[in-house]
Amino acid sequence: MDFSTLFSELTGRESLFILIVMLAAFLLGLLTGYLLRSRRVIALKRELKDKKKELSGAKAELEALREQLALKDADQKKLGFSLQEAEVKSKRLEEEKEQLNKDVFMLRRQLEEGGSSDEAMAQVVKELNAEIERLKARSPEGAAESQALLLRRMDELSAQNKTLLKAIREQHRLGLAAPAVGERDFPAVHPMPGLPDAPLVDQEPELGLATEKPVGDKILPLEEKPERDDLTRIEGVGRFLEQQLNGAGIYTYEEISTWDSARVQEVTQAIGYFEGRIEKDRWVEQAAQLALQKQESPDDFLPRPQPLSTDETELTLFSGLTPQAEAALQSAGIRTWADLAASSLATLENILKASGPELSSLNPEQWPQEAALAVKGEWAALKGQQQQA
Repeated sequence: MDFSTLFSELTGRESLFILIVMLAAFLLGLLTGYLLRSRRVIALKRELKDKKKELSGAKAELEALREQLALKDADQKKLGFSLQEAEVKSKRLEEEKEQLNKDVFMLRRQLEEGGSSDEAMAQVVKELNAEIERLKARSPEGAAESQALLLRRMDELSAQNKTLLKAIREQHRLGLAAPAVGERDFPAVHPMPGLPDAPLVDQEPELGLATEKPVGDKILPLEEKPERDDLTRIEGVGRFLEQQLNGAGIYTYEEISTWDSARVQEVTQAIGYFEGRIEKDRWVEQAAQLALQKQESPDDFLPRPQPLSTDETELTLFSGLTPQAEAALQSAGIRTWADLAASSLATLENILKASGPELSSLNPEQWPQEAALAVKGEWAALKGQQQQA
């Protein structure tokens, strides 16, 4: 068919029909494309809407997290301020407690000394009255003047007695029972252990340890003390100084708390220590405080058992744990007391079985318990458990 002559052979009506058909096909294709595009556009719009919702939710969540972070920061700052206030309050309470302990000592000492104040006052009044009568008999002219002087002295003694009675009433108001005369239920600790007349030094002189300590009959007794305190609890006293003090016959906080300036000088020379350093380190005050604490909590001052070892990798100190077993445990990653305490019995048995028949016969049942006691430093309990085993 010759298409070049096709349209020339068509009539006008046929040509119009073909044009209408082509136009209808074009419109149909255009409508179909529009519908397809509209569906895709609707899907994309729906997807965009969902993404916007997700973005809005994420922004809201981010804001909530920021608010929580701000609250956490505020809580942390508030906690820091509270911690600082608690530290300041704790320090103030410690100072108040120390001052209260000194006041209690003062009041107790006044109560002890005041037990016989009435008798002493009566004796003084009796002696003064006798003196007045004697002066009257000796010199009638000067009797009035002498009597006035003696009366003023009596008034002064009465004022002192009133002050002491006031202190006693204050003691009773605080709820502290006065001890009976002649009885002592507390050690003779220095009530005010400060030494205002002791010289202080800003620089330490050269250390000159005496080769021979003048301890004889001059200052210190040579007999063995029935009780020994841990003098290293006093700040500034180490093991060496404690040995020096023990060698000079000094063993207890009570004894140190009663030192005066002269005694401090004697002890300084006896142990060959720095001049003025005992006053500077406040040994006397510290000893008085420790003596008080020992009265209130004697269990806290019981002798502490020496540790079986200070090396946390030494596992052979536990019951039945041989050097070969220690090597096997260390090869398995159990190197310290804490590692052994955290290990289960099944784990230990498997390690020993895998290390050969010689080690598999060992019983590791007590090892974790003993290791836990060693980690806590409970050496007395550890020794007791090993003795029972």
